[in-house]
Amino acid sequence: MALHRTMTYYGAEHNDQDLLTVWYHYLVIAGSGTKAGSGVASIITLSQAKAISDASSRTIFAKDGGPATALAKAEEFLDHHHPGLKKIVSERD
Repeated sequence: MALHRTMTYYGAEHNDQDLLTVWYHYLVIAGSGTKAGSGVASIITLSQAKAISDASSRTIFAKDGGPATALAKAEEFLDHHHPGLKKIVSERD
C-alpha cells in the first residue's frame, strides 16, 4: 500500500506584500521496498524559499516497517532540515 502526505514548513516573517518570506512545501510518497518489510519514501519539492540541496527530490529507505516507517523517516529528515519553523502536515492516512 502506498502512502502520501504533504508537509509544509514556514516562518513568521512576512514581506511588504504580506507573503511569508520562508516557505517550503513537499510531497512525500512512500511505498514498499524491494525486500519484504522494507519501505522507500520520495520527498518531492513543490515550492521552496531555498533548496535543501541541488536536487528537487530525495529518497529515504527503511529496512523494516514498510511504507509507514519510510514516511516517518522522511518527516524526521525534513524536520531536521527546517529547525524552528512551524509545520503543517496533511491528514494522516
